Amino acid sequence: MGPYAWNTLDEAASWLSNELGNIALTARQVLELGVRGKAAFHVVVPEGSIPRPSGRGFGVLKNFYEGFVQLSSNDCHLIAGRGSVRFSSVGHPSDPNEWIKLNHTVELNQAMLRISGDELRRIASEIHSRVKKRAVAESERRVFGGSGIHGKQREPAAGDASAEASGNWKDHARAIADELFDHDTKQQTRDSLDGYARRVMEKMQERGIHGPRGRFDNHNTIKRDALQGSKWWREKPK
Repeated sequence: MGPYAWNTLDEAASWLSNELGNIALTARQVLELGVRGKAAFHVVVPEGSIPRPSGRGFGVLKNFYEGFVQLSSNDCHLIAGRGSVRFSSVGHPSDPNEWIKLNHTVELNQAMLRISGDELRRIASEIHSRVKKRAVAESERRVFGGSGIHGKQREPAAGDASAEASGNWKDHARAIADELFDHDTKQQTRDSLDGYARRVMEKMQERGIHGPRGRFDNHNTIKRDALQGSKWWREKPK
């Protein structure tokens, strides 16, 4: 049986757990998987929170003005980390650079999130694909005794994002942290230093920004070497 057209995170966790082989995923794990996979999450905003434009018809934006709002990946990350977040504005559905101030501040939590069946199928397909690739890579490693088909690790090409960014990754990390901080400021919310370091790491992974030793998989390195104290955090209003 396939997922519903729209699913709560508990329903999504149940379906994905069965689809991926009877594992036990939680609602939060589904949210984290979705954030990493850039899935579109919607939230059911309490009725009357979004100011409606004059006139009776809202056209294609009808669902939005009735309280069904798509959240950004940053917003979802905050909810995943904290469980709930207070919002005073939401992004406009047809203009990513425009924000709509809510009639009153609302607190949004995981239980209010929805994900479509199409997005769940895409997440499952990508996970299956990654598992197959890892199995092939492991098989090649055993046969050829190295990390690649010929037993040698590929050197990064001059145009690779990893090669380009490894020398100045700290500047990239601080620039991404500024983006996240500015976004949170617009939402009148604030993350912890540890939270920003985790989010910066995910963005760097998405953008192919690596350090001298390759892909970052420990946010504490980013926090220690690029963000803490006078490097970035001390100058930010709390």
